[in-house]
Amino acid sequence: MHLKKSVHLPTRSRLRSATVLWEKVLFSGEDELYTGPVGMHGTKTSNYAMCECDLLITLGARFSDRVTGDTKTFAPKAKILQINVDAAEINKNIAVDASVIGDLREVLKLLLVKIPEKRHDEWVQHIQDMKEKISLKLRSFPAYRTLRDPEAL
Repeated sequence: MHLKKSVHLPTRSRLRSATVLWEKVLFSGEDELYTGPVGMHGTKTSNYAMCECDLLITLGARFSDRVTGDTKTFAPKAKILQINVDAAEINKNIAVDASVIGDLREVLKLLLVKIPEKRHDEWVQHIQDMKEKISLKLRSFPAYRTLRDPEAL
């Protein structure tokens, strides 16, 4: 299984998705569930979503200070599941509620079988509203339009 197939997890369960910069290749900036990168180089929508979410699933993340900012206030409402191949990264910078140590390809294969398809329409709409309210705007003719990640890169 190619890692890019991991995008089925957010789509299948209607989960909002954000990335760090190197993961940008996994998600199209056009995907309705994608909010952009997180952290100091991220989008306001992704950062606000992390502050408001009740479950944060991280794939291969190490929670660097450029993503977390103040670790005492990082994702304050969330239960955090950290999935990483490197056991040394678990609980290293952020205390997590649960963890899985293993190759993402194999872990995601198992998760996709276990996680049922489910809709989170209220959450998806809340984030969409936030995205429209605070997204970057690009002056263009004939009128303003939203600046999407591929255009920014």
